[in-house]
Amino acid sequence: NMGNAEPTASSFGAWVPDDGDVKAMLLDTLYPVPSEIVPKNSPSKDAITVGNVPTEPGKFDVIVLGMQEATFDVVSKEMDSDEEAASRATEESKKKKKKKKNPIKKAYKAVVGTTRTLVGSSDNTKEVYGVPELRRVIDRDADRKSFSYFGDTHALHGLVKDRCPSYTTIVDYNRGQMRMMILVKTGLKDQVTDIDVDAENTGLVGVLANKGGIVSSITVRNTRLSFMTAHLEAHEGGKHYMNRNSNLAEILSGARVGPGHKYFDASLNSHHAFFCGDLNYRVVLPEKEIDQEEHKRIVRDMVEKEEWSVLNDYDDLGQALTKKECLDGFMMLPCHFPPTFKATRQDGYA
Repeated sequence: NMGNAEPTASSFGAWVPDDGDVKAMLLDTLYPVPSEIVPKNSPSKDAITVGNVPTEPGKFDVIVLGMQEATFDVVSKEMDSDEEAASRATEESKKKKKKKKNPIKKAYKAVVGTTRTLVGSSDNTKEVYGVPELRRVIDRDADRKSFSYFGDTHALHGLVKDRCPSYTTIVDYNRGQMRMMILVKTGLKDQVTDIDVDAENTGLVGVLANKGGIVSSITVRNTRLSFMTAHLEAHEGGKHYMNRNSNLAEILSGARVGPGHKYFDASLNSHHAFFCGDLNYRVVLPEKEIDQEEHKRIVRDMVEKEEWSVLNDYDDLGQALTKKECLDGFMMLPCHFPPTFKATRQDGYA
């Protein structure tokens, strides 16, 4: 979840592997995945983890980026550091308060932004936008200092190109504030076929794209891969938990891709399927009598003590998978890192 803030080169590099470098991704991370936590019955049991990284593991063949709240105003004309971007954003905010706004430009931007955010789609691989009469086409090879109302997409293209120069983008799709990008090693791109992508809204009355998901499938050397990224309903409580489970089913049912998609969803017509995103599942403690503040205090204490196994026992998504209340057949590695919600918002990308 990007928090609708413009990323800098350094913040983008914190979660996108440097030109696909496997070793750096596994060893130079704050919370590496130890090999002993991979379940024995997991398809990942023979995967490369921090416990068995070869001397020269090479590059990832495929990189998938699933992003939520990924629309943003392009503030800085250069890809600044995090500190510079935050400072620039603060100064721009001060200027906006003093500057008189053009009412026509403001209204036009509001219409474009609202339409795009709530219902619009864009397939940036083909540069075909969901609202063509309002779009301004982005020249991906143009100077990155040029701006438009789709300047955030242009900025992301530049970041990806700089971070992963050995890769070709084969999928670049956004629905509302959700985005999915799939990169493959350029030498492998001719062996990728049957590229398909679709999306499903699960926001208000199932129409608005403030929540929902994007599903894409590709075939690499006769192996079918599907990837799904989603932004699910938020908030605590049993009702919202059940709605998140329902959202997942709606996304798979509504965004049909790949061969035989009329009869099977992406989780069934692929050799391997992966789900990621801001799924909004919570850590729910068994004590029912404590209030929300006490709940937060106990969880923070567990995080400070790095009691990962206990936190995983109370993880909503893990429990849902165990009970087969969502994504039946999927497996999740234990999370040996702090819960990612909720971050304090501030100027710049945080």
